[in-house]
Amino acid sequence: MSYTRLTNDGDDNDANKSGILREEISTHANRVQSLIFQLQTNVSTFKRLVDQLGTARDTKDQRAKLHKLRESIGQMAKESSVLVKKLARLVTDLVHEEQDQEYEYEAGEDEDDQHGVFPHRQRRQGRWYRRQVRL
Repeated sequence: MSYTRLTNDGDDNDANKSGILREEISTHANRVQSLIFQLQTNVSTFKRLVDQLGTARDTKDQRAKLHKLRESIGQMAKESSVLVKKLARLVTDLVHEEQDQEYEYEAGEDEDDQHGVFPHRQRRQGRWYRRQVRL
């Protein structure tokens, strides 16, 4: 949980929620990017170590490195999977938040239109009606 979210005391306005979501998305995206880079590096090292199996360079130490590397690759894959799922959820939340803000904005515009346009239209219709009655 971010520091901003902790200090807000539940008084989040819509813009602040979007900002917090964007910050979390950025943090998760950077972490996923870092994990993918580490995975690529570890997989290439793993391939190199596998190619050395059965050769003169094949030692117990290298097999231990290979085993540790395989475990770390699996752990990073699990972590990146969890982060990608969180990232997808955060992006979905942000999209819904922005749609809600847009809907509230449009609803506010409709309210303004009702208060501003309808009385003006009613006055025009009233004038037209009075003219018709005089004729």
